[in-house]
Amino acid sequence: MPQVEVNRSRHAGTRHAETRHAGRTLRLAWKLLPVVPLLLFLFGPYVTFAGKARPMDMWMDGARQRTDVVYDGRHYFITAEALKLWGLQADYDPDARWLMLAPVPEAGRDIAFNPVYYRDRVIVLMYHHIVEGPEDRDGLPVSEFRRQMELLAANRFNVIGMREFADYMLRGAPVPPNAVLITFDDGYESFYTLAFPVLKELGFPASNFLIVKWIDKPYGIPKLTWDQMREMQAYGMSFYNHSYQSHEYRPVNKSGRLKPALAHRLYLKDKKRRETPDEYRQRVLDDLTAAERRLREELGNRTGILAFPYGAYNEDLLHLAEEAGIELVFSTKEGINKRGQRVVYRVNAGAPDADAEELVRRMRHALGHVPDIRLQVSFGDAELVFPTARPFERNGTVWLPLETMAETFGVRYQMDRENGNVIFF
Repeated sequence: MPQVEVNRSRHAGTRHAETRHAGRTLRLAWKLLPVVPLLLFLFGPYVTFAGKARPMDMWMDGARQRTDVVYDGRHYFITAEALKLWGLQADYDPDARWLMLAPVPEAGRDIAFNPVYYRDRVIVLMYHHIVEGPEDRDGLPVSEFRRQMELLAANRFNVIGMREFADYMLRGAPVPPNAVLITFDDGYESFYTLAFPVLKELGFPASNFLIVKWIDKPYGIPKLTWDQMREMQAYGMSFYNHSYQSHEYRPVNKSGRLKPALAHRLYLKDKKRRETPDEYRQRVLDDLTAAERRLREELGNRTGILAFPYGAYNEDLLHLAEEAGIELVFSTKEGINKRGQRVVYRVNAGAPDADAEELVRRMRHALGHVPDIRLQVSFGDAELVFPTARPFERNGTVWLPLETMAETFGVRYQMDRENGNVIFF
């Protein structure tokens, strides 16, 4: 009998321990429950739970191809081989995990390539001086500038002009997907001699912000002339305000501390004091209105647009710019622009060591996080972006998310799961 009691006691102890363990597990799961939505938000769009492949008939323009389709509960995936119906051939390098797409020469089909990286927003690129070769560290080599522009074209970014951008920012007008505005600062002559031929060849408009006094009275690195600007206006180039003569650092106190002149009250050495608020206001208004007047006289400008020298501004300067008739102001702060924004953000694309591929890669992700690419898909010089479901490889077969691929290549489709058909048109 005692032995029986001992066994019962042991069994009871085991059950009690199991109950305690189960309780701890439940409590831990309960504590982790609030984290689950965050994990799904962060990683859900990039996780592919590949389901079972199902054979289906695919149709396009009377041609039929029987191939497998995968459905993971949210997204359909088709094989790279199935793209032949669309007039695309696929070449996969398993070592590099890189799928290269190209038109099938004998297909005789026009390939529409229109990827969408972002909508209803605009990326503004900023440049200054363009130079002949990489040995000149004063600016961006023209070869690198050309590479950047060619990649914008290959990746189907839509370059818009300043008027279209101003209508979007100030009046709520629409812009195309992947919209980009190209800007230059300081009015260097290299804009005419080196940048303009590339822009003209590709049909891209651009804007240049001028230090207007340096145009009237050239100083330092050669500047644009009014005649050159008028010539370029016929090809979509436009020119705006970068101050009249306030693109400089000047003392703001007795000790000689230097600050951007347009954004700060200056130290008046002869009077041994700083400018009063009224003196600062009048100096800034005189400067901005002088620049606007010359732009109207020489180029016929009707919209006041200003790029702050050195990107420096404050609330006082914003109000003074508005008082001077400036409708739109540009900074050097990086970001993507949305309708109605008070100050325009720009991306510095013109550093001497700028990398064209890295720039465009960031732009494809709307300047946000660039995820690790497990399987790269490209079309010519353009890399495809998959914002929801990602492509994957299984047993040597590459599977591509149908929705993104159809949108990118302008293909509409109808899915008939009951009868096992996919109709493309």
